[in-house]
Amino acid sequence: MKFGLRSVLSSIAVISLWVGHSALAQSGSANLPSSGDPKAIMASLFGVDIGKPLAVPLCPVTQINSVVSHFDPNHPHNCVLTGVDPGDYLVNFGLSEPPPAFVQHDGVKVTVRDGIVQAVRVETDGLADQITVLSTLRDKFGKPAVLSSEKMGNLNGATFDVLFALWNFGDGSMIAFNGALDNFGTGAIQAVSQSEHQRDLDAQKSGAGSGSHL
Repeated sequence: MKFGLRSVLSSIAVISLWVGHSALAQSGSANLPSSGDPKAIMASLFGVDIGKPLAVPLCPVTQINSVVSHFDPNHPHNCVLTGVDPGDYLVNFGLSEPPPAFVQHDGVKVTVRDGIVQAVRVETDGLADQITVLSTLRDKFGKPAVLSSEKMGNLNGATFDVLFALWNFGDGSMIAFNGALDNFGTGAIQAVSQSEHQRDLDAQKSGAGSGSHL
């Protein structure tokens, strides 16, 4: 199941509604470390920095003809493929730089506007790895500003505790983690700039949909 940047940004926009959920940040029931650097200036995921140019080389692509091109996935280092829409990129993981086991697919989706990275997102393995993902993020970014749990149910009547965490950074950027989305088998880590977050909120208010191509 595909998801867009809007799914997590909407969670950020209605963060005040999470007070009715189990506040793990207060209870400490997640039993996770709180190391890392909570004073980080900007959000950064997999070597891609929010608020900076995308400093990853283009992937080697062989042009077969005017329409068809070939990309060899067996490259040693991370590289960038351009997306269908302007400003959309995929940072493809190289063989020498594999992602953590909880990352789905083979790359990180990036939105660039006016030459500057505005959003980065990656899909995770959902419920199966949400504690591992959260622990990894806390090791890197420190204690989140928000850490909550929401009970969600499937069509068979089973319920699960789904984690949500949010980190804020000095430049106004943020990272949000949803332990699982609607299909439970997929979660999301998304980093956004302050301007991209506001852009999305403005688009939602105007009824124009998400301002992000992701």
